[in-house]
Parts: sequence; structure tokens; C-alpha cells
Amino acid sequence: MAAVLQRELVLGRYRLVSPLGSGSSGSVWLCRDEHTGMDAALKIVARDGRAPARAKREASIAMALRHPRCLRAYGVLEDERNVYIVYEYVAGRTLRELLRAGELTDRFAVEAGAQVLEALAHAHARGIVHRDVKPANVLVAEDEGTIRLFDFGLAQSADSEALTAVGDIPGTLAYIAPERLHGATGSPAGDVWSVGVMLWEALSRRHPFCASSLVATAGKIDAGAPPLASARPDLPKGLVRAVDRALSVDPARRPSAGAL
Repeated sequence: MAAVLQRELVLGRYRLVSPLGSGSSGSVWLCRDEHTGMDAALKIVARDGRAPARAKREASIAMALRHPRCLRAYGVLEDERNVYIVYEYVAGRTLRELLRAGELTDRFAVEAGAQVLEALAHAHARGIVHRDVKPANVLVAEDEGTIRLFDFGLAQSADSEALTAVGDIPGTLAYIAPERLHGATGSPAGDVWSVGVMLWEALSRRHPFCASSLVATAGKIDAGAPPLASARPDLPKGLVRAVDRALSVDPARRPSAGAL
């Protein structure tokens, strides 16, 4: 199947070169735009259930975000089988990959966190909440070391229609804010919490809510993260204070993405 796709032009324009990744929401391919000669990342989402509507919303939100720290979407296309989102192609690895390889320094972890907050501040100012901020959704460009926040597939804008079933909690549990476990909707404060979890994890080299089951993980989230100083007493006090504030159990006590 993949070989057939690579021989054919998608929509008469995009030649698939190699797979970049896949997940529950679709597959992403490095492709060559035969009209412009430029490389792009093409997300392919099959027409199945709510997936096409979510893909179109993801594309609409991504195209509305014009910030150097947000992965840029150029357009959304479709045919009878799939919906396609055309993204800029940025060669690199995710923060999750760098964490697993043990290649993330304290300095870059803090810099990456600051850049994610810049991207979120831009989104929040436009009424857009990401709702799935995590290391796997932060791309580190290999040639410049800057980051791109991507995968707004679960994002919600102030004027968008809900596409989540009643009772669902969109996002990845380990990075979800405690209020969302109790039915609260995604919010800018929830995105800030997720950045706090990423920073705690990157700086301590372990996850603050690591547990043997989803129920146990949820219980740890509900109780709140241990102070970062308990894992890294050597870090600057200002940095520790900032991470701890981002991880306040009370969302009203968390600073905004722009203020943090």
C-alpha cells in the first residue's frame, strides 16, 4: 500500500517520500510538492466517524496561528477517501525522543519550555486552547534548535463546536490538569499545567505522576506534584518557583503562559 502511495501523486500534486509518523488521528508523510518543488509534511486522515471534522478543525486552528513557534499549516484538502492537512516540514526530533535518548540538557529544557509558552501565549490570545501539550507534540528543529508546537487536533477555540463525546477527557492523562479529571473543560491554565509537567519531567529526569496504573496516575495528579526542589535542590530558586507555580492544583493560582 505504501509503495503504491509513493508512486502516485496525492491530489495530483504531492509525491509521498517517506513516513514521518502515525497515530490514532492519521499518518504523516514527508512529501514533495511537485508544483513548487518544496518539501512539506502531509497529514492524511481517513474519512471515519468524527475524524474528518476534527482534521478540518485542526487545520483551521493551525492556519490561524502565525507564530514562529507554532508549526505552520498551509491548507486543508480532501477527496473521497481522506482529508489532507499540508504542514511546513521541519526536520528534527520531538522532545519526547530527546528525553528518551538522555540528550536534553537543563539549559535547553528551560529554553524549550519558554518557547512552548510563547506559542501558547499566541494561541491563548486568539481564544485557542491546545489541550494536549506534551513532549511528543513539541518538535525540535535539528538545524537551529528552536521548537515548533504542533498537533492541534484536540485544540478548542472559543467559537468552535465541541467534537468530543460527553464524558471524554481529550489529551494524554499524564499531562492533564487535575481540574479536567473532575469535568472542567480545557483552559489556558490547563495548558500551563502541561508545560509545568514537561519541565518537572525534563529537569528531574522522571515524571512527577509516574504510577503503575491509570487510576493511580490520576490520583497522583489530583494530589499535585511534589515540589521540584525535592528532586532537584541544586536548581535556581526562581526556576523552581516558576515550575511549582505552573503546577498549582488550583488553576486560578497558575500564571498565564505570557507571564510565566
